[in-house]
Amino acid sequence: MSIKSALASLVAAAVVLAASPASAVEFKGYLRTGIGGTSEGGNQVCFIPAPLGYKFRLGNECENYAELEFGQALYKDKSGVEFKYTGMLHYKTGALRDAEPIGDNARGNELAMRQNFVEVTGLPFMGGASLWAGKRYYHRADVHILDFYYWDPSGPGAGVDGIDLGFGKLGVAMFQSKGGWGLGYDVQTKLTFWRPDIRIYGISVPGGGNLEVGMNAAIKSGGTVGTSANADTMGFSQMYTVQHTQPGVLGGFNKLALQYAVGTIAPGTAYPEPQNSGRASRWRVVEQLGFQPNEQWSGMAAFVYEDVTSQYGGPSEGDSFNSFTSWSLGARPAYHLNDYVKLQLEAGYQSFTPKGPGQKEANLTKVTFAPTITPPPGPGGAYYTRPELRVFVSYFNWNEAMAGTLQTWNAVYYSGPNGGPPAAFGTDKNGFTFGAQLEAWF
Repeated sequence: MSIKSALASLVAAAVVLAASPASAVEFKGYLRTGIGGTSEGGNQVCFIPAPLGYKFRLGNECENYAELEFGQALYKDKSGVEFKYTGMLHYKTGALRDAEPIGDNARGNELAMRQNFVEVTGLPFMGGASLWAGKRYYHRADVHILDFYYWDPSGPGAGVDGIDLGFGKLGVAMFQSKGGWGLGYDVQTKLTFWRPDIRIYGISVPGGGNLEVGMNAAIKSGGTVGTSANADTMGFSQMYTVQHTQPGVLGGFNKLALQYAVGTIAPGTAYPEPQNSGRASRWRVVEQLGFQPNEQWSGMAAFVYEDVTSQYGGPSEGDSFNSFTSWSLGARPAYHLNDYVKLQLEAGYQSFTPKGPGQKEANLTKVTFAPTITPPPGPGGAYYTRPELRVFVSYFNWNEAMAGTLQTWNAVYYSGPNGGPPAAFGTDKNGFTFGAQLEAWF
C-alpha cells in the first residue's frame, strides 16, 4: 500500500470511529474553502506583503485547507492516570475542481502529518504536570484576523508541562528541526537544530490579568551551512517573549506581546536560518483586542510592529526581504442582526520600509465586507462562533513600491493566466475580489 493510500485509510478510519457512539475516539478539525474571482476576470487572487508572511485574512484566502485531528485514550485507570494519543493530518489544495490529487506538489497541493504524539497526565508523582513526546502543536500564540502565529515552537519534541510553581506554571520542552532550508546546506543527515522552549505562564498580576514569559533557543549541531554562509554563524541563538493577557476588556480580552530574537532564530519561527550571524535580529510588538461590548457587536483589532535585520543572512541594508521595519493595523467588527446573521467589515493597512538609504515605504490597504450566516453564539463568544458561511467583496489598494513584493501566498499555484496580484490587475494599483467562503472548527 502506498503512503498516500495508507494516510487516506487512516483518515477514513478516524472519521468512522468518531461517528460511532460506542467509540472512544475524539475527532476534531478545522477547515476553510471557497470560490472567488476578481474585478478584472479570472480566479481570485490573495494579497500578502511577501516579507511579512501574514495578512488580513477575511475575503483574502484562496485555498482549500483542512486539519483533521483524532485522539484516543491508550490507557486510563480509576486513579486518573491517562495515556492519550493525538494525531492530525492537514491538507491543502487550490480548490481547482472536483478531484484534486493530494500530494500533487507541482500544483501546491499538500498532505502532511502535523501532530503525532502521546501525553501522560495524572501521574501521582508529577504534582499535576504532564509528560509528552512526539510531534505536536505546543502553546501556539496567534492573531486570528492575521492568521499570524507569532510564538509557535511546534514540531517534533518532548517535554514536561504544567509544573506548579505556586505563582505560575512551568513548561520545559525540547524540539528538533533537521536539515537546512536553502541551497548549499547539508540536508541529508548532519545538520540539526535543537530548540529548547522554557516558559512560565499563568502568573497573576494586579488587575486580574496574567503574564507569560519564555525563552526559546536554536542550538546548531553538526553539518555545514554552505560555502556562502557567514564565518561567524551563531551556534546558540535566543528569542525572548513577554506576554500579558487581560480578560474582561470590552467584554473580551486584550493581549500584548513583546519579542526579541537574535541569530539563527531571528526569523522568529520554528525554522532557524542556519547561515545567520549575530547581526541577524528581530524585535516585535503584537497587540490584539477581542471585544464584545453587547449582543449586537463583536470583533477583533490588531497591531503588529517589527524591526528586522538580516533575518535570512546576507546584507543588512537594501534587501526588502531581509532587513526592514514594518507595521500592520486593522480591525474586524461584526454587527449581529440576529442569532444567525451578522455583517462583518474588515479593514487593514500593512506597510514595510526596507532599511538602507533611498528605500521607499511599500504599503497595502484592504477592506472587506462579508454578510455571514452562523449559529448562535457559543461559550467562546460571538466572534469565535463557527461555522461561518460568508459572501464577500474585498477592495485592495497598493503603491508602486509594494507592487514588486506582493505575493499570492495561497493562490500562486492556481492563479492561472492572471499571475499574481500585480499581473492580475495590470498597471493598476487597486482592484476588487469577490466570492463565497466557508470556515469552521469543531
